[in-house]
Amino acid sequence: DNMIFYEHRTSMGLHRTPRLDCLPHLHRHIELVYIAEGTCRIQIDQTEYIVSAGQVAITFPLQIHSYSESNNLDTFLFLCDPDEFPDLEDYFSTKRPVCPILDMDKDLMKTLFEKALTTYRGESKFKTEIAKGYLQVILSETLEKLNMINHEPTDMNIVERILEYCDNEYMNPISLETLSKKVGASKYYISRIFSTKIKMSFNDYINTL
Repeated sequence: DNMIFYEHRTSMGLHRTPRLDCLPHLHRHIELVYIAEGTCRIQIDQTEYIVSAGQVAITFPLQIHSYSESNNLDTFLFLCDPDEFPDLEDYFSTKRPVCPILDMDKDLMKTLFEKALTTYRGESKFKTEIAKGYLQVILSETLEKLNMINHEPTDMNIVERILEYCDNEYMNPISLETLSKKVGASKYYISRIFSTKIKMSFNDYINTL
């Protein structure tokens, strides 16, 4: 098993890549991957999926996910802060998809992503706004097809809160006692979370930040 890390992101991202390989991580962004060609193994919240051409994988904020075994890929990767879509903010914090993998209209999705990427890399002074418009259509097309359930707290939610707090406060002194108060869990429980879920001790993790 690999250590989980918190990835600090501050802005929207849009990329086209022939390879997806990333260790388990989480962040506050929505992450949407569209596979135009090839296959990739994706793990989201401890469940593995093989995603192939014509399929989308969506990761909600603070879901732990990783990518591996990408083969002959042509992939579009879109990341954005939920604050970019305020009408959906509660949706992303209280819901999770039953299955985060969807079959999509290949021609439509590829066209929308190509237009968004071309605009995003272009010279228009409104390029971010135009690209965001295309991406909102992509996100809406995806969300409309998802079967959703309410998001209930679990051990992994505690992991997410611990890692997010450590990432935000690593420049200040952090102790098990202060962390215990912030996430509402005992010091013993947090220590066990570090050893069983994050795969290293609390002190060792803080020293990596």
